[in-house]
Amino acid sequence: MQSSLQASTAASARAVCQHTGGVDRARLIPRSSLWNKRIRTQCMHRPQFRTHIIAMAGQNGGSSEQALVIGAGIAGLSCGLKLQKAGIPFTILESSDGPGGRVRSDKVEGFTLDRGFQIFLTSYPEAKEVLDYADLDLKPFYAGAYVHYKNKFHKVADPLRHPLDGVQSLFNSTGTIGDKLNVGAFRLKSELGSLEDLLQRDETTTMERLKKEGFTDAIIDRFFKPFLGGIFFDKELNVTSRLFEFVMRMLASGENSLPANGIGAISEQMAAALPAGSIKTGARVMEVTSSDTESPPEVTLEDGSKMTAKRGIVVATDQPSAAKLLGQHLDSSPSKEGKGRGTCNLYFK
Repeated sequence: MQSSLQASTAASARAVCQHTGGVDRARLIPRSSLWNKRIRTQCMHRPQFRTHIIAMAGQNGGSSEQALVIGAGIAGLSCGLKLQKAGIPFTILESSDGPGGRVRSDKVEGFTLDRGFQIFLTSYPEAKEVLDYADLDLKPFYAGAYVHYKNKFHKVADPLRHPLDGVQSLFNSTGTIGDKLNVGAFRLKSELGSLEDLLQRDETTTMERLKKEGFTDAIIDRFFKPFLGGIFFDKELNVTSRLFEFVMRMLASGENSLPANGIGAISEQMAAALPAGSIKTGARVMEVTSSDTESPPEVTLEDGSKMTAKRGIVVATDQPSAAKLLGQHLDSSPSKEGKGRGTCNLYFK
């Protein structure tokens, strides 16, 4: 289902819970009006989020009939931008009260609260194409992390961006000196070749890849499990090694940041670039009917009304929602089954 805001206020605390289908993500993260210095990828590359195209016709050529996009999250907004560029009329149908999906922020008592713990990596390829970074006024994080071990925090820093801190990190307790040097070597290797090459490399789990690279149990348990477990919500690190390498490449080649006005500024910027009236909110799609030789594809909304789309339908939702709408069309979907997860933030003054 789409991201939802479930908030409760008790004195000076507010909890914002986000549930994302297919793979549930759960964390409780304290925050003040200043951004916490923790790292997590959120918006652009979740593997269980895909766009599914149902009968995207091209045979009508110059037809003025529209295309329909289901879902005004980042995928749906990006699709709208591409349709706009191609000169194809379209309508985006969004079940909630506004665009953005999981990439939204709320204003509460003068504070900007992101829905779910967020971070933005400036090196995301698609983001570079569709976003105006200067307009977002991105605020970078320090390229490193604090590891809590034996009642003490130990700084781990990117040696190429913070050389002095990087050298000092060699001697802390997060792993052996060899482990630290190995992290630097892996950082450099992650930037070799194209992204297409990276996604074609031999695939295993992230845990198996770390061991194959020669990392000790010490640094795996003290650094990689909490760090990558927080990114992937999988402390056992069973996620594909290809995604691990992709994330490491994004971390190495760009900055960890957030827009000055919260993560929601990203979806707001994308939505503002679309034609007026092209996003219809409060429009929950209940059924998608594929086209046949006699009629174009259509959708049925919650109020019972129907909309046809001679130019085709794009389902740009999370995996469970797409499965409900498309059924057998997703038989070959690579998203694996699993118990749902969610993420929960605690905001406080």
